[in-house]
Amino acid sequence: MSFPFRYIGDLLESLDDALQSPERQRISSHVLVANWFQLHRQRLDAFDANACAILSTLLPDRRTDRVFFIQSTKLEGIIGQALTLGASRVKELRRYREPGLGIDLADCVQLLLTATPNTLHADDVTVEAIDAILGEVASRCKWSSPAVRDARQHGCDWSAHEALGDIYLRLSPRDAKWFTRLVLKDYQAVALDHNLVLRNYHPLLPQMLKVRDDLGLTTAFLRHAKQSQDDLGRINSILKPKLGVKVGRQNWPHDYEQLMIVYFDVLMIDKESMLPVKHCDRRKRLEALVTCRPGIAELVAHETIPFSRSTAPAQLRRAFATCIVNREEGLVLKPDEPYFDFSASYKPHSSGNIKLKKEYVQGWGDVGDFAVIGASYDAVKAKTYPSPPPRWTHFYIACLRNRVQVLARNERPRFRHVNVVELNNTLMHSFQTHCRPEEIAFEENNIFDIDRTGFGESKAPTVLFSEPLVFDMRCFSFDKSSNTNFWSMRFPLVSKVHFDRSYLDTVSFEDLQRIAEESRAAMTHDHHYHRDQQKRQEREWVAVYDWRVLEILTDIEMGKMPAPKDDVWRRFWVGLA
Repeated sequence: MSFPFRYIGDLLESLDDALQSPERQRISSHVLVANWFQLHRQRLDAFDANACAILSTLLPDRRTDRVFFIQSTKLEGIIGQALTLGASRVKELRRYREPGLGIDLADCVQLLLTATPNTLHADDVTVEAIDAILGEVASRCKWSSPAVRDARQHGCDWSAHEALGDIYLRLSPRDAKWFTRLVLKDYQAVALDHNLVLRNYHPLLPQMLKVRDDLGLTTAFLRHAKQSQDDLGRINSILKPKLGVKVGRQNWPHDYEQLMIVYFDVLMIDKESMLPVKHCDRRKRLEALVTCRPGIAELVAHETIPFSRSTAPAQLRRAFATCIVNREEGLVLKPDEPYFDFSASYKPHSSGNIKLKKEYVQGWGDVGDFAVIGASYDAVKAKTYPSPPPRWTHFYIACLRNRVQVLARNERPRFRHVNVVELNNTLMHSFQTHCRPEEIAFEENNIFDIDRTGFGESKAPTVLFSEPLVFDMRCFSFDKSSNTNFWSMRFPLVSKVHFDRSYLDTVSFEDLQRIAEESRAAMTHDHHYHRDQQKRQEREWVAVYDWRVLEILTDIEMGKMPAPKDDVWRRFWVGLA
């Protein structure tokens, strides 16, 4: 039984309408999704239903094995050719490029087809037909998975442009909008929660996909499974971890170099699945399997912290302080539970790990103030912000290279572009409310020089600020990006937007390189110093950490910081204080 694409459009449009409605009248997405599955249950449970195609359409971002190599600009050309648009209508199709409108390519497609609807019936377009076309498009891209590429239909005269264009000729304006976002793999604000969709489709799906993240394999098994939790126990016997095969290894430049393996966990031993086994028991089995030898094999360092005891917070603080003193990246907190929870009762945080890094704590990882020389606009990103839509979505961080000469008014500013960053909703609202910088087109720049070597023209800003802005930046570490020979911030985040500071007081390029070199040198420093000194530093970090957590909790209570949405995180911080 085929599944019309318009049913998918019904769900996505209802979710979008709910987001646009007042908060008091808003219907929960959980209710809308559950009602939609209940309405179409007969079609979904049909023996010939293509569950893989339906789920691939509902959750396009889950199909990472499919790469279309189609972005907005390329898809814009496909649509224009299929709909035989003239110059004036092509201009309307490209309106999404204008900053501040808050629309994307899909919205423009809907407006065009609303003005001049297609004459063919939209009922003819099925999810199965669309999925087959998208699968064929992905099979012709070298970045798709080998399995997807092997499914290519060789020897047929087939054009991706014509196949996608034919779909547009048969869709209604609303469904063409959602098909556009499907091709771009971005449903934006209405992106469906994976677990919510999978549970509503079949109760076993979330657990099955934990074992084998393959929609084709797991949905094929659904035909033989009941619509109940009774079959949960069968998952272990049917789906097992699949061992990968190494097809080659790199050539080592010296004879004394070799591969060292660090073992973290064990998931299968002689066809015995370890997935339902508790972590402590898996660790014991792993210790019995692995013979540790320096430079060849070892087990990852671990420490058991019983959280049921009152001493757990202090023990965790000491472990975290030791990690910081040893210049290690961070900790991973793992519950003593099975690798996957196959129990019938749904637990939102079961079998979940927590990463704890120094840079996660607000106030740690700060680098300093940086100049913002320009910005660009991305229509898809703009729709993720609440109204009013922003004028810019990406900001270009740069470092001044000739501060002394600029202060002496002997040269015009010379900047080195180092990073591109985005603002969260709170900072974007502050930026739009208090900041109105004077802008000039990037092509008309005559106020300062910019070195963008290594970034390429595709990442160039669309506008430059005649008076660069100032952002307070933090990051996790420093690295050298591809095609560059200088240090830049790794995973940069904007802490604050300053409205009262000059770009002449920001971090210079030489300062950034010095900070990065010192940070990298500290990470590789020989840590075999006196044990008393290490203990002293650990105690200092514990004291600093206690004070910082107390500051965070105080700011939340006073309304200076937003409270965590999940109460689990608040209890976690309170426990550490």
